[in-house]
Amino acid sequence: MIYDVFISYRRLGGFDTAGHIYDRLTNDGYSVSYDIDSLREGHFDTQLLVRIEQCVDFILIVDKNCFERTLDPTTKTEDDWLRQELAYALKLKKNIIPILLAGATFPENLPEDIYDVRYYNGPSHNNEYFDSFYGKLKSFLRALPRNSVSPLLNSQEISQKTLPNLKLKADVDCVFYLDGDKCLDLEAGSIKKLPLSKGEYELRFVSKENDKDVLEMEFAMPEVDKLLKVTLSEVVNNRLQKEEERRKAEEEKRQEEERRQKEKEGKFTVNGVEFKMVFVEGGTFTMGATSEQGDDAYEYEYPTHRVTLSDYYIGETEVTQALWEAVMGSNPSYFGGDNLPVERVSYNDVKTFITKLNRKTGKKFRLPTEAEWEYAARGGNKSKGYKYAGSNTIDDVAWYDDNSNFKTHPVKTKQPNELGIYDMSGNVWEWCSDNYGAYSSSSQTNPTGPSSGSSRVHRGGSWYSDARDCRVSYRYNSHPSNRFIYLGFRLALAR
Repeated sequence: MIYDVFISYRRLGGFDTAGHIYDRLTNDGYSVSYDIDSLREGHFDTQLLVRIEQCVDFILIVDKNCFERTLDPTTKTEDDWLRQELAYALKLKKNIIPILLAGATFPENLPEDIYDVRYYNGPSHNNEYFDSFYGKLKSFLRALPRNSVSPLLNSQEISQKTLPNLKLKADVDCVFYLDGDKCLDLEAGSIKKLPLSKGEYELRFVSKENDKDVLEMEFAMPEVDKLLKVTLSEVVNNRLQKEEERRKAEEEKRQEEERRQKEKEGKFTVNGVEFKMVFVEGGTFTMGATSEQGDDAYEYEYPTHRVTLSDYYIGETEVTQALWEAVMGSNPSYFGGDNLPVERVSYNDVKTFITKLNRKTGKKFRLPTEAEWEYAARGGNKSKGYKYAGSNTIDDVAWYDDNSNFKTHPVKTKQPNELGIYDMSGNVWEWCSDNYGAYSSSSQTNPTGPSSGSSRVHRGGSWYSDARDCRVSYRYNSHPSNRFIYLGFRLALAR
């Protein structure tokens, strides 16, 4: 039996009015739940709540003592059926129609679960002019009279006992629709009974948590009771799995786009450690002891010669200990600190590091050539002709023996040069890829140094060097296996 109207009242104070309303509504063809004594034996509370779920309209008869029991602190909520009925109807957003009898009002201190009933309106009750009152009451109803037999059947024509029950048990909280019409709210694990005539039906179950989780089926109701177990969890899990896969794909796409954007900006990340490469536009410059070097230049900085280079990238800073450890898993440095330049690394150690770095990034990092190093140190095509990398005043740009306190310092703590590159003078010497050899006066394009030799070039001076050794044209060299606490490197990358 499906009820269109539910009447809630207190036996003492509201019984007569509820009975009159029930008689008039049923005579007009409405299906009304009114007398709790008519409830079948068994789960009384479940049957009562099912009736509220089924109803369209919820009529509340309020007499002047209606809420005394509710407001009595000794009354347990589970013992106050009117409160439970009203709270459930409010929760389900039923069409609530309060009817206030003579002298009745809503108390200011109603409990939170039923407080909102104060905001609902109903017709003014007048027992002397009941017909007028009843006419107004019908204008508040949303349900329509039942004048014909439907698949759910009308209580006036067929007794509930003659119908088999469809017993529904869902594994998640959901809303049940029968032939497109909302019928019941189902709680996970509980069984709801629905009297239903034999026939073919379209059933639809919609998860309360997410209305995208829907299970639809065609169902043939037999002539006897039928238990239907509804498994929505698989639908939910499939949806969650697809959402997670979509989220992961979107996140991977976002990360890839972010990585590409960073790489355009010269930014790379390895195991959480970010480092930046600075773009150096190619050009032609004079390499060696140019005029600003004056008497500080050594003979092996001659002869000066013209060099043309293609575009490339070079490290914004010397390779830090954090980056070295992220790639190699260990730190060979004497001076400890994530943002300090790595030192005590041989040329051969650096080649191993670069091989591993390239495997992790998929790039082709390398050491700069000696020509690339000097061009970048001079400021590339933005060069202002400084003696040191970024200034003629060494203290502005370099940690060297007069200011270093004989130790390395965090990168990027001095001024950068014209290209925004730091510490190309001082802090630590920097390995280059070239074998060491004498200069030629001939013009060269993208030179890589002598084809053989017993030592490799390093440039820039260090915390241990005097100012003369920190000049942009000064050159030095060491055996590839040598490790010193003042010798590190920076990276290069072809465009």
